[in-house]
Amino acid sequence: MKRSAFVSSLLAGALLLSACGKSESGSSSSGDSDAKSDGGAVKAAWIYVGPTNDGGWTTAHDNGRKAVEKALGDKVETTFKENVPEGPEVAQVIEDLVKDGNKIIFATSFGYGESIAELAPKYPDVKFEHATGIDTGENIATY
Repeated sequence: MKRSAFVSSLLAGALLLSACGKSESGSSSSGDSDAKSDGGAVKAAWIYVGPTNDGGWTTAHDNGRKAVEKALGDKVETTFKENVPEGPEVAQVIEDLVKDGNKIIFATSFGYGESIAELAPKYPDVKFEHATGIDTGENIATY
């Protein structure tokens, strides 16, 4: 349980840092939806390798996503995609999330790294957070 709280705090902190300097407000929502921002809330997305109810890695990350919603309220709007395979398939998911206006994307599996490294330069205004990753850059961080 302590690890879950740590992951939640880490994700909330990362999102808070990315949102600094913004004085926007809007609606918060959750779920695997189209997620269109009302009033300028920071749109954040999580990509999960498994189902949110796996009782482990993905559940812990989803608890972190929910903690971000609770901590930031209407300053953030979150969404997630679950059961996304590692490898090149994740690139299309990332493209779709960027197209939907997400400004920070948490890629929660090591196997998403190649797609993150490939796409991050294409989207310099989007922050990418990669769990257990090895690449960093202007808009890529690891946790």
